[in-house]
Amino acid sequence: MYEKIKGWISNNRFLVGMGVGAVLFLAYLFSRAGIHDNGKRVGDTGTKLNQAIGNQQEISAGITDSKGTADAIGSSIERSQTANKSAAEAVDRAGSLVEEAGRITAENLEILATVRARGSAGDRSQD
Repeated sequence: MYEKIKGWISNNRFLVGMGVGAVLFLAYLFSRAGIHDNGKRVGDTGTKLNQAIGNQQEISAGITDSKGTADAIGSSIERSQTANKSAAEAVDRAGSLVEEAGRITAENLEILATVRARGSAGDRSQD
């Protein structure tokens, strides 16, 4: 038997056949491991990259919208502060007008009292 194996090994065709068989067997094992599957992985990577680009664009649009909203809120706050200042000034002015109206009313009451006093006394010298 030893002589038979020695004969096979010395035969170059046997060695070439074993080498080709080993290469084919290794290629089969690697194909089962998914090494040749670059086309599918590239497609998945491209899809994920497009999704990431889309997400980034949505985020950028959201940031722009948020900036616009923040600017609008800032403008609203400024308008509210201006309106509050105007309202405070109007309240101050109304208070001044009430005081002035009270003073004028007091003067009018004094005038009426003087007129009544003259009328009941029959004194028309100052008319």
